[in-house]
Amino acid sequence: MPKRLLNPDVLFAFFMLAVSVMFFVMGSSFNRPTADGSIHEGFFPQIIASVVALMSLVIIIGGVRKPKAYFAMSAEQRGGLKILLLSIVVFLVYIAAWPFAHFILLTTLALGFMCRIFRMTWKFTALFSVLFSTAVYFLFTELFSVLL
Repeated sequence: MPKRLLNPDVLFAFFMLAVSVMFFVMGSSFNRPTADGSIHEGFFPQIIASVVALMSLVIIIGGVRKPKAYFAMSAEQRGGLKILLLSIVVFLVYIAAWPFAHFILLTTLALGFMCRIFRMTWKFTALFSVLFSTAVYFLFTELFSVLL
């Protein structure tokens, strides 16, 4: 039974079920009624969340009953999976460190790590990460007047 729960359909459906529950709960926090007073602002988001939850449950049941193998991963694809997971880790660390470091420093480091994960040369990594993060910083602060 646990192997049936780990197929892609079931995993994605559990994720969508969790997202729909989250949106349903968030929709319940909207208490201001509409103009005619019949429903509140969160009514339609709750309806959509309920429909998504219902469809997720149908997919979970179907995935457990008849699990499908969509593909078998080759060694090359497993290497791509490692790159994907490392990229996600770098991105999550970048987001977590956002309040504690300056934009240019943090973005330069994150882009540097990303370039190295994708096996770029050291020269390209240094030039790209410094120039791109500095250009984005000045674009947003000077042109768009957004503080980063």
